Amino acid sequence: KPKPKPLDPALVAGFHTSVLAGDIDGVNRQLSTTRRLANSKDEQERTPLMNAVRSDVASAQTKIRLIDCLMQNGGAEIATRGPDRCHVLLLACKMGCEPKVIDCILRWNRKRQNRLSWSHCNNEKDGPLVLAARSGALNLVSHLLSLAESDTTDCYGEDSNSPVKVVEAAIKSGNEQLVLLVLGHERFKGNIEDVSVVEDDYDSDSDDWYGASSPTCRSITVASCVQEAYNRKMFKAVCKLASQNRSASVQVWLCWRKNKAILLESERKDDITQINDIAVKCQGDLVHQYNPTLLPLLVARSRYAAATDDNVDEPLSQFLLHCDDNIFRHIAPYCFEFCRDKLQQDVESDIYFKENAEWCCDCEGWFLPYACDCNRYCGYSS
Repeated sequence: KPKPKPLDPALVAGFHTSVLAGDIDGVNRQLSTTRRLANSKDEQERTPLMNAVRSDVASAQTKIRLIDCLMQNGGAEIATRGPDRCHVLLLACKMGCEPKVIDCILRWNRKRQNRLSWSHCNNEKDGPLVLAARSGALNLVSHLLSLAESDTTDCYGEDSNSPVKVVEAAIKSGNEQLVLLVLGHERFKGNIEDVSVVEDDYDSDSDDWYGASSPTCRSITVASCVQEAYNRKMFKAVCKLASQNRSASVQVWLCWRKNKAILLESERKDDITQINDIAVKCQGDLVHQYNPTLLPLLVARSRYAAATDDNVDEPLSQFLLHCDDNIFRHIAPYCFEFCRDKLQQDVESDIYFKENAEWCCDCEGWFLPYACDCNRYCGYSS
């Protein structure tokens, strides 16, 4: 069979302009004479279906009518990939389209033997949930999550939609309510773990990835999510993450140690209290885990601060008020044996230093915990 003659570029450009403008009558009229326009591509390699969902002037209802028109009257191919390897479902999620537009695409997908899959991803291996979260569209993400027991049951185990990637995308959207929605969903609780995304090569024939000769790896971690949320002052999201993941609590403590000024800028006093509580408890737990012999010195330092009205709100004092019973029983005897001269002697003692000093990779030297330039517990590596 002879290959069809290429479409006139001017005709193609005019058709895509009609789609972007939401001109349904114009689209129908041009399809009635040249049906092949439904699968044409513009100069950016986008199909009419893609331009239908990315139109910034068409309403949600108009987008649905455009999709129906292109699928029914033009026989548009639903799974065609465009820029960044996005097909119409991925692009609709990326654009933050309304849920009913997604439902329209899924309805046509069922009629076309489910050519689209929730595990599909763009060239950065981001799936529909990740792209929707990055758009910041709370209603859309909520709708996609509500499909978890039907169409999307397989999507959470895929790298393209892994929970930590969805959380990271939601944080970077700047919508804290969206982050809290994701963290509160049953399928995400307790499942937010670090992932490594291997940048393999893509086979367009099988629409799948295969091992590259020199693949690169990109890590998305819980710690980086906490850092991003903290820097964006999403403190409720930070607390929610810390309640679900141990490494998140450690990162909260590190953020708190390095940049407490961001926290103090918050106008929500309860946020400050919660972050402080998480940080001081984590600090105490780390000390108890890695160097329990340091606890008496911390107690003495705290008591000295309180006795001299010197920074009575010091986190160490707060830690003593909130520490676990087993830790408190361990350190309580030292609280009543505090001697200022003995404390100074302990701090200056070479013996104490040799027994408790740790190597700090950041400062490249031996220090007592918290005494190095980066103000961290030296024995702990983040």
